[in-house]
Amino acid sequence: MRDSVENDLRYIELMIYNIQRIRENMTRFSQLGIDLSDEMVIENISFSLSQIGEQASLAKLSEQTKGKYPYVDWNSIRLLRNFIDHEYNNIPKREILDAVRIDISQLEEVLPKILSDLRKEIAND
Repeated sequence: MRDSVENDLRYIELMIYNIQRIRENMTRFSQLGIDLSDEMVIENISFSLSQIGEQASLAKLSEQTKGKYPYVDWNSIRLLRNFIDHEYNNIPKREILDAVRIDISQLEEVLPKILSDLRKEIAND
């Protein structure tokens, strides 16, 4: 059980890390005057979104942890990853930017709470 929680903790940390990368890179691109709909920006963001979805995939983040946070749309996160990875050359820029503005912003709000809960669970084990 503890191993599962520790793995989940790692996956949540990686999700937070990739969200931070998206935020930092978008800021950097803006500072450099690069349009956020530029192909290079979309590819960069898509990679990090794919990594976030990979951590939420069926083989990674446990069903137990996902079940504790049903208000997080884990399935949509995973589906976005699949879409990015399988339709890489056909990714609509607007969908990627909307995912960052809407979905990732929401995820960014809840992941620190999940991270804190997992750390407490490990400490109490």
